[in-house]
Amino acid sequence: MNELFEDVYVIYNPKEDYVIRWKYDVGIVIYGNKDEAKDDCRNDEIVASYNELPNKYQKEINYQFKSENYDTI
Repeated sequence: MNELFEDVYVIYNPKEDYVIRWKYDVGIVIYGNKDEAKDDCRNDEIVASYNELPNKYQKEINYQFKSENYDTI
């Protein structure tokens, strides 16, 4: 399953343990391009690949990919 998400990046703050989310549906913002994600980082936020994320966020991303309401940048 991890191979499916090789090019999936999110903005993650490891100090405060949060990921950037869409305001309208609270889903995690998914980036397919690491450089675009870097441009949106602020303060202590980093770009994290799917495999670098805590398990709870990996599960949430899996759910988003199965959902009809999935959006990407």
